[in-house]
This record gives sequence, structure tokens and C-alpha cells, in this order.
Amino acid sequence: YAKQVLALAQHMNNLKMISIAYSLIGEYEYITGNYSIALQWLFKSLQLAENINDSSRIANSNNLLGNCYKEYGDYPKGIEHFLECKRIAELSHDTKQNDLFANLNLGEVYALRGVADTALIYAQQAYSLALKYHSRFTGATLMTLGYVHYRLNNKNLSLEYFKEGAAQYKNNFGNSRYLSKGTLAMAAVYNQ
Repeated sequence: YAKQVLALAQHMNNLKMISIAYSLIGEYEYITGNYSIALQWLFKSLQLAENINDSSRIANSNNLLGNCYKEYGDYPKGIEHFLECKRIAELSHDTKQNDLFANLNLGEVYALRGVADTALIYAQQAYSLALKYHSRFTGATLMTLGYVHYRLNNKNLSLEYFKEGAAQYKNNFGNSRYLSKGTLAMAAVYNQ
């Protein structure tokens, strides 16, 4: 479908939609583990977003690049792109979506790096933004808080966040990749 979006956007010469299509293809590629191909598409999306000076698209492209690097295990590069997403989102007052995602991802990546105190700050900011905007991603922020508290060795609190986050996420999205990741993280808490 992303390739169909790209073909239609190119036919219409809609540069913003072309950038979105590049992002969709890049996101698919990193989810399936094709990181080098994903980066090519995501950098094309970023370059086009910069060419049309679309701050929301620039922030989103940086967020997706950060996700790709995070999934690949290159956490410093991921952090670099998440911080750029956050900076642009704050400058353009795009706190409802891109700033929320940047904080959410920064919380996760710092937890993965073992810097749980910093992870907690970002995860709490993401949760606050999710509550403020009644975001459908509130469950994701709760699951990230669960993972952060797991890294802080607060196992009981971690499980409570995971359970509430999983319930909200399942209610909003059904079975999904993020729900699967959160459930695996919750299993690690039980295993320990």
C-alpha cells in the first residue's frame, strides 16, 4: 500500500505525500529488519521534507530514523534523531504528536542503554503529554514506564504499568507489534 501511495503522490506531484510514502516504506523496511534499505527511504523522506520546509514532516522523519537506529541497536544515532525530532517539535509547538513520540522513544532508548534515571524523565514527559492530549498512545507510554521501572528494579510497579498499558493499547489497537514488544518485556519481569 505504501508503494501505491508513492505512485499516486508522484502522479499528483504532491511532495508532502511523497515524503510520507517514503517514510511508510522506510518504516516497513526497518520493522522487517532491512535497516540499510530503511535508512535509504527515511533519509529520502527527510531530505524532501527539508526541501519543502515542512517542520512536522522533518520531525517525523527524524523520529522514524531514530526508531530505525534504535531497532538496529545503534542507540547514540537513535538518540541524536529523537532529540532533533523533539527540538523541532518544541519549536513548532507540535507537542501533541512528534514531541510525545520523541519523549516516548527517548525513554525507551535510554532504558535500553541502562540509563534508567534519564529514561524515567523522558517516559514521564511522554505520559504527561499523552494524558494532556487524550492520546491513543497513552498505553504505549504506560508500557514504556513499565520497562523503565523494570530497569530501575521496581518490579511490582513495572508490572502495574505493563498491565495497564497493555490493556489500553489492546483496546485502542488490538493485537499489534507494540503490544507484542510490551508483552515480551513483561515476560522478562516475570522471568526474573
